[in-house]
Amino acid sequence: MTALSELAVKYWFVLGTGVSYLWFAAGKQSLAKKGAGVAIGWQVIAVIIALIVCGRSVVERQWLGAVLGIVTAWLQVRSIRRFTLHSPPQ
Repeated sequence: MTALSELAVKYWFVLGTGVSYLWFAAGKQSLAKKGAGVAIGWQVIAVIIALIVCGRSVVERQWLGAVLGIVTAWLQVRSIRRFTLHSPPQ
Protein backbone atom coordinates (compact mmCIF):
# COMPACT_ATOMS: atom_id res chain seq x y z
CA MET A 1 0.00 0.00 0.00
CA THR A 2 1.12 3.51 -0.63
CA ALA A 3 1.37 6.02 2.14
CA LEU A 4 -1.67 7.91 0.85
CA SER A 5 -3.91 4.85 0.79
CA GLU A 6 -2.73 3.86 4.28
CA LEU A 7 -3.75 7.29 5.55
CA ALA A 8 -7.13 6.97 3.81
CA VAL A 9 -7.73 3.61 5.49
CA LYS A 10 -6.71 4.89 8.91
CA TYR A 11 -8.55 8.23 8.72
CA TRP A 12 -11.55 7.28 6.57
CA PHE A 13 -13.85 9.37 8.75
CA VAL A 14 -12.18 12.56 7.51
CA LEU A 15 -13.01 11.54 3.94
CA GLY A 16 -16.57 10.64 4.95
CA THR A 17 -17.05 14.00 6.59
CA GLY A 18 -15.66 15.68 3.49
CA VAL A 19 -18.17 13.83 1.32
CA SER A 20 -20.94 14.95 3.67
CA TYR A 21 -19.86 18.57 3.32
CA LEU A 22 -19.75 18.21 -0.47
CA TRP A 23 -23.39 17.03 -0.49
CA PHE A 24 -24.27 19.91 1.80
CA ALA A 25 -22.53 22.41 -0.49
CA ALA A 26 -24.41 20.90 -3.44
CA GLY A 27 -27.64 21.59 -1.55
CA LYS A 28 -26.63 25.20 -0.97
CA GLN A 29 -25.81 25.55 -4.67
CA SER A 30 -29.13 23.96 -5.58
CA LEU A 31 -30.88 26.40 -3.30
CA ALA A 32 -29.37 29.31 -5.19
CA LYS A 33 -30.46 27.92 -8.57
CA LYS A 34 -33.64 25.84 -8.22
CA GLY A 35 -35.67 25.78 -5.07
CA ALA A 36 -35.91 24.84 -1.45
CA GLY A 37 -37.31 21.33 -1.91
CA VAL A 38 -34.36 20.05 -3.91
CA ALA A 39 -31.85 21.83 -1.69
CA ILE A 40 -33.28 20.35 1.49
CA GLY A 41 -33.10 16.90 -0.09
CA TRP A 42 -29.40 17.26 -0.85
CA GLN A 43 -28.74 18.57 2.64
CA VAL A 44 -30.68 15.75 4.31
CA ILE A 45 -28.49 13.27 2.43
CA ALA A 46 -25.46 15.13 3.82
CA VAL A 47 -26.77 14.75 7.38
CA ILE A 48 -27.43 11.03 6.82
CA ILE A 49 -23.86 10.56 5.57
CA ALA A 50 -22.52 12.36 8.65
CA LEU A 51 -24.60 10.12 10.93
CA ILE A 52 -23.33 7.01 9.12
CA VAL A 53 -19.76 8.23 9.65
CA CYS A 54 -20.56 8.71 13.33
CA GLY A 55 -22.14 5.27 13.70
CA ARG A 56 -19.32 3.45 11.96
CA SER A 57 -16.78 5.36 14.06
CA VAL A 58 -18.50 4.24 17.25
CA VAL A 59 -18.52 0.62 16.07
CA GLU A 60 -14.81 0.82 15.23
CA ARG A 61 -14.07 2.78 18.42
CA GLN A 62 -12.57 5.72 16.58
CA TRP A 63 -13.83 8.40 18.92
CA LEU A 64 -12.40 11.31 16.95
CA GLY A 65 -14.49 10.19 13.98
CA ALA A 66 -17.57 9.88 16.17
CA VAL A 67 -17.15 13.41 17.49
CA LEU A 68 -16.45 14.72 13.98
CA GLY A 69 -19.59 13.03 12.66
CA ILE A 70 -21.77 14.37 15.46
CA VAL A 71 -20.45 17.91 15.09
CA THR A 72 -20.87 17.79 11.31
CA ALA A 73 -24.46 16.53 11.54
CA TRP A 74 -25.30 19.09 14.23
CA LEU A 75 -23.93 22.01 12.20
CA GLN A 76 -25.75 20.86 9.10
CA VAL A 77 -29.08 20.38 10.88
CA ARG A 78 -28.68 23.78 12.49
CA SER A 79 -28.12 25.36 9.10
CA ILE A 80 -31.14 23.58 7.61
CA ARG A 81 -33.35 24.66 10.51
CA ARG A 82 -32.15 28.25 10.21
CA PHE A 83 -33.05 28.24 6.52
CA THR A 84 -36.46 26.64 6.97
CA LEU A 85 -37.44 28.87 9.89
CA HIS A 86 -36.38 32.14 8.26
CA SER A 87 -37.32 31.55 4.64
CA PRO A 88 -40.41 33.28 3.29
CA PRO A 89 -43.30 31.01 2.18
CA GLN A 90 -43.50 30.38 -1.56
